[in-house]
Amino acid sequence: MTMEWLYAPDGYTLARIQREFGIPAITGIIHVGAQLGGEWVYYEEIGCRNVTWIEANPAVIERLRATVEPVGHRVIEALVGDEDGKESPFNVTNIDGLSSSIFEFGTHKDFSPDMVFEKRLTLKMRTLDSLIAEHGITDVNFLVMDTQGAEGLVLKGAQGLLPQLVAVYSEYNLTQVYEGCIELPELDRMLLGFGRVKTWHGGPGWGDAIWVRDRAELERRQMSEQPEIVGGAVSGIGGTADLSPFVASESRAVDAIRSSPLTLTGVPRREGEPRVCVFVPSWNCSRWIERCLRSIAEQTRQPDSVLVIDDASTEDGYFDLCSSLLADTTWSIVRNDFNKKMPHNLWWAMREGAWHAGPGPDDVVIIVDGDDFLAPGAIERIAEVYRDPDLWLSWGSYRRDGFYKDFMPNPACDWPDYVKLSGSYRQAIANMGYHPFNHPLTFRRWLFDLLDEADFKDDQGNWFPAGYDFTLMLPLTELAGDKHGRFLRDVLYCYEEGNPQSDAKIRPSECARVHDVVRSRPVREALESRPA
Repeated sequence: MTMEWLYAPDGYTLARIQREFGIPAITGIIHVGAQLGGEWVYYEEIGCRNVTWIEANPAVIERLRATVEPVGHRVIEALVGDEDGKESPFNVTNIDGLSSSIFEFGTHKDFSPDMVFEKRLTLKMRTLDSLIAEHGITDVNFLVMDTQGAEGLVLKGAQGLLPQLVAVYSEYNLTQVYEGCIELPELDRMLLGFGRVKTWHGGPGWGDAIWVRDRAELERRQMSEQPEIVGGAVSGIGGTADLSPFVASESRAVDAIRSSPLTLTGVPRREGEPRVCVFVPSWNCSRWIERCLRSIAEQTRQPDSVLVIDDASTEDGYFDLCSSLLADTTWSIVRNDFNKKMPHNLWWAMREGAWHAGPGPDDVVIIVDGDDFLAPGAIERIAEVYRDPDLWLSWGSYRRDGFYKDFMPNPACDWPDYVKLSGSYRQAIANMGYHPFNHPLTFRRWLFDLLDEADFKDDQGNWFPAGYDFTLMLPLTELAGDKHGRFLRDVLYCYEEGNPQSDAKIRPSECARVHDVVRSRPVREALESRPA
């Protein structure tokens, strides 16, 4: 597991948390369990550079340094606990060290069976109080803990620090996600004098929370909303966006879905806006395709053109279902003779696709997977930002839907300034361990036309089977450079996590291979202006 704060849960960046809960000025931060330091962007947003990252896993220290030291942060390699010099096991996982812990997996192995411990180290613990004294750390008043069940040990070794803190942000466990871990009620008791004012869940039996000093009235309110475990997932914690018109329906057989054709409800394109065209690739999405298409049809601003691809679905009646939904529109639908996979479909749609009034060179293309859906107002917002002719490309923020039955955040951030200015996107991806190419992915058609068919194929000339987002966005981001690409913080897209057929679930090794091949290819030189 990793800190959900990196993902700005429900839009709660540190700046918003600080404003909403009246947290005084944050003068210094200690982040225990740093991993790769992805949360640095939120510390930068509030202007705090007195930040100390502490990480026990030696395998990630250099990448952590490469991420946070350029912005003036401090890195300490140490296992934080309750007693200086006490030897402790430290179990390192096979997935970039995520979820590494001093404890053995408990229920964690049930909901994440592919993650296992591949190394078992023996490290000596250090207390926070002793590390602060040793390194001359001053003016710290905000503590972040991402320690996979060891939060209680961290707090026991921080008795000198606790009185200085105005707030604590921590991962918590409701069950024995790790064997022997501290659970949320005990964590509340250990933070006596702090009120838990906001709680987010991240998965079955775990989540994140924020405690603020001397907020007793908020503590009473929050404690009255204790989470409960329902069907293996935590419910009753945190807020959700007002996306009720698009809540996932129960799974139904295709031949049972005979809804009325779509009706476009939004206003047409306004003067000064670019045309906005939506590409919907789909395969065996009978459970979700109606929700997807209705979310596009019921936008506040109409799309100018839509192309739906049925990638040779094997569900009976799937193409007929899609066709019936589109009957009263001018949208286009194509059924493939064989399953081409998304990279091939994307290339075909942009270069040869049978769109009705499809995208011209200056038009904006939005990709919406057939099992996902757009948030209300998404097209209007995208059309608004693309009024700027110097904007060629954008990526954004999305929520996950379908697995935990409410909307959850996912990694969403801009590139660090030094990465954009230097164009070192590939090195940054290696250092951070992830990339920010998040939905909704949008681009101007002419920018896509600078790519070649070979960009979507491996070195043997075979179409990539997965990883289209990375294959598309890395070269386009390099071409757009620091002046022509933009991160949209607005949550405009909803990702269906409940689809068991997603590439990330069934072919993660293929996705990783595609990423490696794409990163190995020549870097694109940033364009100052659109080519003539």
